[in-house]
Amino acid sequence: LKKVKRIRETLASVLNEGCPPKHKHNHIRNHSQFSWQASQNVNFRLRCRFAITVNAETNKLQYTLWDEGEPKVHYRDHFPIASKQINVLMPLLLDNVESQPEL
Repeated sequence: LKKVKRIRETLASVLNEGCPPKHKHNHIRNHSQFSWQASQNVNFRLRCRFAITVNAETNKLQYTLWDEGEPKVHYRDHFPIASKQINVLMPLLLDNVESQPEL
């Protein structure tokens, strides 16, 4: 709900007043033409951005997500919200990088 509220606030002028007259979407006049859909609980992200870091305990590579400048969440084999295709590739990529000592 916070995300929908933020998007509504960001697009308020377009949603309430429509686009400027010369804009290609000037047929949009109010928010009744828009609908909001909740994402699935898993496998909905088609793009993901991670850092690759070394786990201090296992000395193995891991994917790390940052929050407010700090490493917060670490994944090795899967990231539940990422697409199934990304989850298949995640451990394969880390294994491949680990097998290349020069990397």
